[in-house]
Amino acid sequence: MLKHIMRWTLGVSLLALATQSTVSATPTLTGRVTGYSPTSISVLDREIVTVTVDGRTAFTKWVTQKPWEQDTRLRASALRVGQLVAVHRRADDPGVASWVQIATDLPGAETVSRDAARPMNVATLARNQEASGDLLSPSEVVALIANARTSTDHLKLSKHYAAVAARYDDDAAAHAAEARAYRARGNPSETKRPGTPGTAAHCDRLSALAKDSATAARAISREHEAVASIAR
Repeated sequence: MLKHIMRWTLGVSLLALATQSTVSATPTLTGRVTGYSPTSISVLDREIVTVTVDGRTAFTKWVTQKPWEQDTRLRASALRVGQLVAVHRRADDPGVASWVQIATDLPGAETVSRDAARPMNVATLARNQEASGDLLSPSEVVALIANARTSTDHLKLSKHYAAVAARYDDDAAAHAAEARAYRARGNPSETKRPGTPGTAAHCDRLSALAKDSATAARAISREHEAVASIAR
């Protein structure tokens, strides 16, 4: 049983690491702005990725609604947390943005943040803060999976995967809130470009994926908890 769990969890962890590497290497990041500064922008694609912006980085409107033929000139000062953006990275230096498209005509930070925050009460916030302290780095997870022998080792992994599940729960709720916001406002992209970023269907898909990931993480957490109960 222990060997089976070790192989399974190692495979899941290595897959997660490979996914992170793939996301980091993707030429274009598409997602919501989680933070920005005069020299950087952070975007939640499948994970939060931060890239550098400099004097050569261009900023334009990402036109998602009529009128389609409109002035797309924009400045970096138009950036807001919560906005949908497409960050095109330089081919010779993926750590730097060459062009940033900002969807200024879609629900942004205020609409989405208020909706997403509704179900988050004080108890939930406290649980999430506590769970964050149990998260391990990818290298720590792989090392523990490869060498876990004691009850303490498996309890660490159990708590880590429980915290990962909590993170995915938050992601699922946030994406579901964005989908509700898009449906409430109406969006031509739903029929013209169904399923693309900036549509309720896209947010629904991300929410479903996050829920599935949370379920898988909880299963791994329970397995490690079971092993911890019989290990020394």
